[in-house]
Amino acid sequence: LALYGAQCDCLLDDTLELRDRAAQAGVSHSFHLFEAMPHGFLHLPGIHPAAREALVRIGADLKRLAG
Repeated sequence: LALYGAQCDCLLDDTLELRDRAAQAGVSHSFHLFEAMPHGFLHLPGIHPAAREALVRIGADLKRLAG
């Protein structure tokens, strides 16, 4: 399980709760926090370098998880 959060996301608390519940349940997971990013920033890869970098990271994680 790979989890991601954006630091300025209005839903970050929910993501952190999911991360904590996964840990408590013994579910193997990773978590990455994208600092200073708002909710929905992944929709802006054409204008925001951090969004492009995040999508590359997420893609690499998905490839790794898919084996």
